[in-house]
Amino acid sequence: MSNLKLEVTNYTDTLKNPKKRTEVICNCLNTSRFKISSGTLSVAFVDDKCIRDLHRNFFNDPSSTDVITFLGEPNFNFSGEIIISVDQAIKQSAEFSTTISDELTLYLAHGWLHLSGFNDKTTEQKKAMRISESEACLLINKIPRIKDFQIKTNPLQRQDTQVD
Repeated sequence: MSNLKLEVTNYTDTLKNPKKRTEVICNCLNTSRFKISSGTLSVAFVDDKCIRDLHRNFFNDPSSTDVITFLGEPNFNFSGEIIISVDQAIKQSAEFSTTISDELTLYLAHGWLHLSGFNDKTTEQKKAMRISESEACLLINKIPRIKDFQIKTNPLQRQDTQVD
């Protein structure tokens, strides 16, 4: 099991206290076959504008996306960074008839899988990624009494940015 220091940051007005569920999911995946390097893992929850800006600036693609993963640098004790769009989770949960929490969990698992060496550029890689996502989500869903990610009922109630 790799030694992780987890940093969870919520930059949105809609997501409520994502730290605990994120920690539980990362601990679960950290004990699975999907290994990532030791060090600091940053998980950031952002809005659509932020993820579009990152997508444009780092990948020359101005479209929105659900998750962006930046690979770590083990020599600097950095496991990587997973940036998750809460707005995309809200949109896609309606489109795919899933819950927002399930979408956010999938995005976190997807980012983790990138850090563990999976890619999704080719058809074969996408197939392997989807199989591994399913396996990772099954492991997560077996965790007893894990609370779902929560969306604020009134997104205008500003939550102080959480850095943990």
